[in-house]
Amino acid sequence: MSSFSHAGSAPAPRRHALALWTVLAAQLMLAMDFLIVVVALPRIQQDLGFSGAGLTWVPNAFGLAFGGLSERGRYDYSVDETVRIEWPAPKRRSEANLR
Repeated sequence: MSSFSHAGSAPAPRRHALALWTVLAAQLMLAMDFLIVVVALPRIQQDLGFSGAGLTWVPNAFGLAFGGLSERGRYDYSVDETVRIEWPAPKRRSEANLR
């Protein structure tokens, strides 16, 4: 039984753990962003003179702007044919096989 590994590639469990920690860190940053907006609501209401009904739009607008910008970023990457985010990663084909 022989085994081999590509030079510089991490073992699969380690890569999965790194991917998991990356996703968890991104989710934590998103939650912290929304928490900061919610904590700042009384000051926003005081400084900008928002009513209670108008104040409910602040977190909604933040979420819509954040979601729209993240979709825009994903769209920019998907337009380019050479950059695709797929899991599991497809095997690369040479140009000779495509003709």
